Amino acid sequence: MSTIKAADILKTDNILRVDSSATLKEALALLTRSHDAVFVFDKTNKFLGIISPYYVIFKSKFPPDTKLGNCLYVPPKITPDTTIWDIAKLMVESKVYYLPVLENNVFKGIVTLNRILKALLTTKSLREALEIKTPDRLITIKERATLSDAYQVMKDKQVSRLPLVNETGRLVGIVTRFDIQQAFAKPQQKPRWLSRIGDKESKTHHPITKYSKKLAATLPYQTTGRAIVEKMVQENVGSVILINADYKPVDIVSSHDILKAISSIRPKGELNVTIDAPDLFVHHSQLTMLLNQYMKKFSKRYTIRSLGCHVKLQKNAAGDIRQYTFQLTAQNTNQNFMSKDTNFDWKKGARGALEKLEHQLRKS
Repeated sequence: MSTIKAADILKTDNILRVDSSATLKEALALLTRSHDAVFVFDKTNKFLGIISPYYVIFKSKFPPDTKLGNCLYVPPKITPDTTIWDIAKLMVESKVYYLPVLENNVFKGIVTLNRILKALLTTKSLREALEIKTPDRLITIKERATLSDAYQVMKDKQVSRLPLVNETGRLVGIVTRFDIQQAFAKPQQKPRWLSRIGDKESKTHHPITKYSKKLAATLPYQTTGRAIVEKMVQENVGSVILINADYKPVDIVSSHDILKAISSIRPKGELNVTIDAPDLFVHHSQLTMLLNQYMKKFSKRYTIRSLGCHVKLQKNAAGDIRQYTFQLTAQNTNQNFMSKDTNFDWKKGARGALEKLEHQLRKS
């Protein structure tokens, strides 16, 4: 199976970039979905983090005039060598579908959901291995429901989108979590002279059809995974509703479902290597290569399923890095293994931890 890496799908132009002195309101105005992201830089063009609606609106509630430097989300670290299945896994876990690519702590570009989907369509081995799984039960909402009803259903059922149906169950539209957020973010109608309706008018009882989209992306039920991905790319949508002959929704496939499917098709024999290191550690790419070299060696003798590496830095009084500590965690089908080593030289520390790990594997 072809191994696609971040370098193969890297986006370097037309990236949404803003200065850390901008406000949250200005950044969110650039976005259209809850999983989108704006990339924040300082005056020296150093990458600081991202702004994502999911984190600044749904998980936290920052005021619109908050400076971006005070509400940043630091996303998972991706290097040019990160594989497509690891990228998909990180997108699912972080709930952000636009992630930065850094090499030696230098911003190189971004990887996006759209580029992953396009790579999926052009790579036969990936398409053939893809198995899309969706929730067992489709959650819908009646078109007569209110904004408050839709919000409560999403919260209770832990879903981010709801197909709208009429009294006979036919599909009439779709509403997303981002639509609801936008509804509450819009300014209230200003009161007319002597009017009883004003800024304090609640929107919670507004009909959901006022904020939903009437044109939902649809395909016939039991459509192929390839057709679903093509529909998402062509119409630039985050989900496709599968309908029966009566135009009633039967299932819904989201970009989240596609990413989960991609993350699960890692080829047999390819190891899951993850690195957790602070921003000051500038040898991320070299460490990745070193870990992969050792794991290729390990895989010939031991049935290791995953390897995790946690890097800790210790500084002196002047703020310079004094020593590096590497903690490794490996897992096979029956047992977990851990090793640790500290050294003034990062390569010696990493190799020391790997050699200790190999010693444990030999004894098992």
